[in-house]
This record gives sequence, C-alpha cells and structure tokens, in this order.
Amino acid sequence: MRNPFRIKGFKSKKQEEEPEQKPIKEPWKKNQEEKSATRSNKTIIGKRPDEGFLHKKDDRSSFGSGYQCPECSYPLSLQVSVQSPCPNCGNSGEKQVAPSAKTTINFGRLNFGQLSGERKFTLENESSPDMSVSADLGEVDEIVLGREELEPNNSSISGSGHIQLREQKGRWYVKDMSSNGATFIQASTYLPVYEGIRIILGNRIFRVSTGSGTPPPVTGNKTMQFGQFNLAGAQSNSLTLFDEINGLAKNYSGEQIELNRFSIDPDEQSISSKLHALIENRQGNWMIIDKSSNQATFVQVLNEMHIQDQTRLILGNKVFRFKQG
Repeated sequence: MRNPFRIKGFKSKKQEEEPEQKPIKEPWKKNQEEKSATRSNKTIIGKRPDEGFLHKKDDRSSFGSGYQCPECSYPLSLQVSVQSPCPNCGNSGEKQVAPSAKTTINFGRLNFGQLSGERKFTLENESSPDMSVSADLGEVDEIVLGREELEPNNSSISGSGHIQLREQKGRWYVKDMSSNGATFIQASTYLPVYEGIRIILGNRIFRVSTGSGTPPPVTGNKTMQFGQFNLAGAQSNSLTLFDEINGLAKNYSGEQIELNRFSIDPDEQSISSKLHALIENRQGNWMIIDKSSNQATFVQVLNEMHIQDQTRLILGNKVFRFKQG
C-alpha cells in the first residue's frame, strides 16, 4: 500500500487551516517615533519636567481631587504632607530655612529664662524639713507667707505676713512684709548696702553706717522726701559696723574691705578666719558679697530684691532655702 504522504502536492487538512504567522516585533527594535510616543504617557519619577503638568496654578487636577504640589504643580490625590510627599519632587510641605547671620530672629524665639510655664517654688526649712512650704502661684503673680504658713508656733515670724514672693518672666523677687524687718537674704551675689541696713556675719548682727546718712532708695510709687537726696556728692570710703549685741563699733576704710574673724571678733568661731565677706565701694555705692565657707553672710531685705534659685533666707530666727520650680 502506498503512503499517501508521499503523493506530490498533497497537503493535510491541518496545515491548510493554520493561518500564516506574522513576524514578531521585538521591543528593542522600535523606531524613535514609537519610543517618544510611549514615554510621553509615563510619569518620570524623581525628575521635574521642563514644563509643569499644569500650566496654571488654579487648574484642577486630572484626578478630580483638586490637589497639586505647590512646588512643581504635579497633580495629586492627597494634599502634600510629611506622610504623603509629592512623588515628583519630594516636597513634604515643610520648608526649612538655613540659618544665616542676616536672618532676623522673631520675638517669639527669644528666651527670657522662664521655666516652661511653671510658677512653683519651695521654701525648705533647713532646721525642720517637715515644715517646708511648697506652692504654685498659678494665675496670680505674688503670694504673702506668714507665721501660719511657715511655722505656726514660731513667734519670731510675723503673723499677718512676713514675706512676699513675686514671679515675673521667670525671675523671682522677695519683699519684706514683717513689722520688725526680720527678713534677710544670702549675699550669694553682690547686694547693695545702704545706710542703716543690717547684715548678718555668722551668728552676729551688725548695723551698717556709711557716713552719708542717706537712707536706702524708696521703691514703688512712694514720693521721695527732700532729705532723702544726697547733695554732698560722692560718699566717703569709710564704713562702720555696729554690733547690735554688745554695742561695739568697728570702723573700716578703703574701696575694698575684707571682713574675717580677726578683723571683727577673734573669739567668734562662726565667722570665717580667712575671708568671710567682701565689701566694695563702686562709685559711691557699697556692695557686699559672701566669701565664707559656710555661706553665712546675709543682708536685710529693705526693698524688693531679686532672689535666685537655691538662695537661703532668714525669716525671724529660721533659715529657709528658696528652690525654684
């Protein structure tokens, strides 16, 4: 039997039904026109085109959301933010200006030393810590503390009010409210010394005389009397300390006076032997600062004085430490 596949011109039905295959187009053989047409519809991420996607800033986005990048006008479905930055230019909506010498500092950026909005303080009773007082001024600017708040059974503290503490822009001020003037502040910094003011050196109390007879300047709204003005010119460099216990007087002179145990009382062990306090005459104004090892130099609070953190106060016959915050 003859093989039908050997017949000349014979074609199977399967071969006749199959359509002729077209040559496959290779993508890397596209012409230049096809390349540009294909790329024009694609988003170039990370690159900014020569012209914005929207020629007008007011045009609505093609996404229908109405959002667009304020930097490159790229249409967005969400507003630009840190969580959703622009995919085209990376803008997150936060502009950081590099600091320069010509940049003007805004008033709100200035720091006046206020303690993060807190207006708290503590008066720590150094002899009886359980009698310490803590308070928060809150909305008020000042507070008056007396015997009831500080130590109810201590008659050396005024009952009606012994001191006033006031806060202003992060700075605290103390003012004597007692009837006997028994408020003293530690001379941790240079403090003014006036005619008639009392100072404490160790456990001795002295009244100061500068020789001018001029009382301390009046603060507040009180009118100064004519006799309060010093018309004699600059004060002298002499100073006298009157011991209020034994009545003895010690005279000192010079623009800088060093006070110690031997220049005051050799038998007084509470006064430092090397240097207890330093008194300086600065253009007619006397200033005192503590130099003792036991921090035992105090100045009577006649006017309102600035009080720093950790400064010690003597109220009546008790020593308190002022702690800010």
